[in-house]
Amino acid sequence: MSEDYDLLQLQKETGCDQVLGKLLLKFTANDYDGALRILKSVDKDIIILRGKFIGQTNKIYGSFIIVYNGKLKEIDRVEIIIKHDDKSAIEFDFEKKWNEYLEDIILYLKKNITEVGSQEKFVNLIKSQRTIYFLDSRMLHKKEINDEELTNFFKDLIATVTGDVDVAVKLKYEKTDVFDISRGKIIDFSDIEMEEEEETEKEDPTPTLSENDQILLIRIEPELAPMDGTPLSELQKGDLIGVRIIDERPIAEYIAGLIQAKNFETDELKTVFTSLKDIKLTEGGIFISVEFGPGIYGQAYFGEDVKIKVAKPGEKDYKKEDQDDENFFSRYFWYILGGALLSIGILLIFYLVN
Repeated sequence: MSEDYDLLQLQKETGCDQVLGKLLLKFTANDYDGALRILKSVDKDIIILRGKFIGQTNKIYGSFIIVYNGKLKEIDRVEIIIKHDDKSAIEFDFEKKWNEYLEDIILYLKKNITEVGSQEKFVNLIKSQRTIYFLDSRMLHKKEINDEELTNFFKDLIATVTGDVDVAVKLKYEKTDVFDISRGKIIDFSDIEMEEEEETEKEDPTPTLSENDQILLIRIEPELAPMDGTPLSELQKGDLIGVRIIDERPIAEYIAGLIQAKNFETDELKTVFTSLKDIKLTEGGIFISVEFGPGIYGQAYFGEDVKIKVAKPGEKDYKKEDQDDENFFSRYFWYILGGALLSIGILLIFYLVN
C-alpha cells in the first residue's frame, strides 16, 4: 500500500488529523498497524453526558449534552434546550450516537423559540469549577460511577436553573477519546469559509504538533548517577537525559522496540537518551517529561532531588543514533560491496589454481 493510502486509512479509522497521521507513520517507519495501535491506545479522557429532564410542578421540559475534556479540565461543549409546556423539548433519542444526538439538538435550537435566559444560566453552571470538579473526580477518575449521586447532582443543578424542586432526570454517559470527538465533530456553516482558506494555503513541509497534542503517556525511570550525574533541579529543557521505559503495557513494549529501549531476547531494559520536554518543581517533589515520538511522552516523578545521567558532549539521543546507523551504511555501501566482491574473486582464483 502507498503512504498516501495508509495516511487516508489511518485518518478514516481513527479520526486523527493529517499532521499527526504523517508524523506517526514516519515514527513507525511506515508501519500502518503500529501507528494504528498507538492511536487505539489513547486514554479515554473525555466524558459525553446526555440528559433529559422535566420540572413537574411548572411543566418545564429540557434536553442537553455536555462534552467534558478531562485532559484540559474544561467543558469543550454544552448545548441545552429548555421550554415551558412543550414536550417536544425532550423528544430526542438516547439510542442514537452522541454526535447525531448533538446534531438533533442544534437543529432544534435553530428552528424553535426556547428559554434563552434559563439556557444561559444552565451553561454557566455547567462551566463552573464546581461542576468541572464533580465531572473530573466523580466520573472521569472512577471505575464505577455512582448513578444515584450523578442524578442527584443534576437534579439540584436543574432545580437551581428552573426554580422547580420536583425534577425528574434521565441521563446517559460514555467515556471516549479525542479522536472519537474528531470523527463526530459537528461543523458550523460559519467554519466552511475559514476551512476553504486554509486548504488554499501551502502545505507545511515539516508538520509539527503542539505541546497539548499528547496522545500516549508512558511510565519511565531516569538512570540514576549518584557520582557524576546532574541533580534534577539543575536540568534544563532540551537536556539529553538517560531514561528506561518501565511501562509493561503492550503498546509501551512496542514503543520500546521502535526506539531500541529493550533487548527482547534477554528482557533487559536499555537506557536511551532523549530530550527533556518539561520539568516542574513542586513542594512534594520533581516532575519530568520527555518526548519519544509525535504525541508520545514519558513521565516520572521523584520525591527528592536525585542525580541522573545526562549525555556528555558527543553522546547522542536514540533518534540521532538511528540516523547515524543509516548514514554509515549509505556512506560506505560501495566500499563494503567492493570488499566483498574482491574477497570472492581471491577465493575463486585460489580454487582454480589448485
